[in-house]
Amino acid sequence: LWTGQQARQAAVREPSRLIPGPRRPADEGLTVEGAAVDALEVAAAPLRRVAVEAERVAGGPVRDVRVVVPAGWGPRRRTWLRQVAHRAGLPQPRLVEAPVAVAGHLLATGVQLPVGSFIVVCDVGAGAEVSLLRRGPAGFEVLATLADAAAGGTAIDQALAAALTGPDAARDRAGCWAIAESVRAAKEALSAHPAVTVPLPERPPVIANTAMLEHAAAPVLQRGAQLTH
Repeated sequence: LWTGQQARQAAVREPSRLIPGPRRPADEGLTVEGAAVDALEVAAAPLRRVAVEAERVAGGPVRDVRVVVPAGWGPRRRTWLRQVAHRAGLPQPRLVEAPVAVAGHLLATGVQLPVGSFIVVCDVGAGAEVSLLRRGPAGFEVLATLADAAAGGTAIDQALAAALTGPDAARDRAGCWAIAESVRAAKEALSAHPAVTVPLPERPPVIANTAMLEHAAAPVLQRGAQLTH
């Protein structure tokens, strides 16, 4: 069971064995090439790796664990994540909703958020989750949350890939995965460079620039803005 960059590299050769997002309750079942896989163990693998690194940095065992979760997660998913942490060998974690963690960080860094005030947090990752919070006497309370899987980084990657290669560029899953990895790396590099070369499997490399990225991202980020409104 490989995690992180090792798993991504292996997926170029065997994309059917890749589990890109293992955050799913164990009772939903999980299969890889027709074989049943322990979903709890799959989800625990990256967290176990994090725990090992945390102990190395801290110079001792981890005793206080806090895990950030999406605000839209209900009791079932939260219970499952506690089981994942236990399987990874961690103490019982305290779960912190992502927008609450953001608001707490802002407060700790000097942003003025008096009791009774409201704040909107737009969390853009693979997808997007927008939450409205109110600061009460005991902390921040999430009042409402909207989420959209098509309003985040994955949708931007797909739009940029289509712009660079065309919608039917890859004929097999291996080709699709290799293109997706190249495009993702290019997207990240464009935050620091005006243009980058994007290698593609079995075809000449192409050039991506910031204008192409902005064009691909615009409708996705617009959806995030709509959720916020």
